[in-house]
Amino acid sequence: MGRTKKESNECTNIVQYEVKYHNDLNLLNFSKFKEKELDLFFALCYKANEQNTNILEINFDELKKIINYNHVGIARFTEYLESINDKLLTMKLKFKSEKKTTAFVLFNMYSIDHTEKNIVIQVNDSFSYMLNNFIQQYSKMDLIQFSQLNSTYSKNLFRLLKQFSSTGWYEISIEKFREELGVPTTYRMTHVDVRVLKPIKQDLEKYFPDFQIEKIKEGKSIKKLKFSWKVEKERTRSKSKKEVVISEELDNAIKKAMQNRFIKPFLNAKNLQKILNHFQKEKVVIEGLKFAYKNINTEFKNINYLIKTIESSKAEPKLVVSEVEEVKELSSKSESKRKKTNIEPKNKFEDLDEYTKLKVEEIALNDLEKDIPAFNIEVMLEMKEKQKDLYYSTLKKYLSNAIEKIEKGEK
Repeated sequence: MGRTKKESNECTNIVQYEVKYHNDLNLLNFSKFKEKELDLFFALCYKANEQNTNILEINFDELKKIINYNHVGIARFTEYLESINDKLLTMKLKFKSEKKTTAFVLFNMYSIDHTEKNIVIQVNDSFSYMLNNFIQQYSKMDLIQFSQLNSTYSKNLFRLLKQFSSTGWYEISIEKFREELGVPTTYRMTHVDVRVLKPIKQDLEKYFPDFQIEKIKEGKSIKKLKFSWKVEKERTRSKSKKEVVISEELDNAIKKAMQNRFIKPFLNAKNLQKILNHFQKEKVVIEGLKFAYKNINTEFKNINYLIKTIESSKAEPKLVVSEVEEVKELSSKSESKRKKTNIEPKNKFEDLDEYTKLKVEEIALNDLEKDIPAFNIEVMLEMKEKQKDLYYSTLKKYLSNAIEKIEKGEK
């Protein structure tokens, strides 16, 4: 996160503050927010991008710079911040399942310090996905452009259109349009034309090329509005910023897996790309993440552990047969020979199921790290790939100890 430089419609090399957020944020209705409140709210979101649930202390001057706020006094500025919190408290997001509905607010900490001139925020863990670890189904917008829009109508439509920036059009019913933008119910269509649509067109055509507004009728009544624009190809950025394209089903599996605190730090776009490249099939990843969510209950240090867990979820159950050794026993008093079956159950690493192997290996590596100050996990993982025999030989003692720990119920 940080400031980058990018060309705009009007001049080059200006500072750009680009906020990203999951499209679920658009489920909230911001129609009651004032212009500056909208600017400040998304500036807070910008500062919270990729910060997970860290407690953030943000200076007033930082926020003012982001939204180009030029008033000297802080009384009105703090009023805006207080009003944002009051309104957010009435805008609870809900998780619905067959059995229950759970409501949360976006920020579970929101403290304004008038003396130090800063605000302290913390994103609610249940909704941290809205501002972090972007993979798919997210929007992004330039806060400089956003702050230059001249009305709440323009600002609210601007953020909604950004969700459909790659399609080049957005259609909405008149009723929903009024609701989302806070257009008074007393406005007739002529009022909507003059006071809402005309200013919107003047504002948004600066940022959406060939911006058009079409009224869709049913009989004599206008039932829908369609907004369209010319889609421009984004300039190619560095290869490291390629977006990962996934299905909604996988997106839901990722959200679920992120509710496991041990998995959550590893589910970023870079690691997800690595997982998808490894397995090739989304279905395997979806089922694997569900398995990992239920079964990973200890800390781990690298993405390979998660990959191995996903692999173990698709491993077919194997019939484990104990070694049977036929022993011939000669009797000194008898010339006859008889066979005896002696079962020797193995208690070795190779005979464990895939998931238990992962747990054993993780414990063994942790113990090795305690014994060797110069331990390097990357070196060990490279050894595992290129010199597997040496890797397991190095870990042999630690693997045996780890198996004993698991048998005793230790970690």
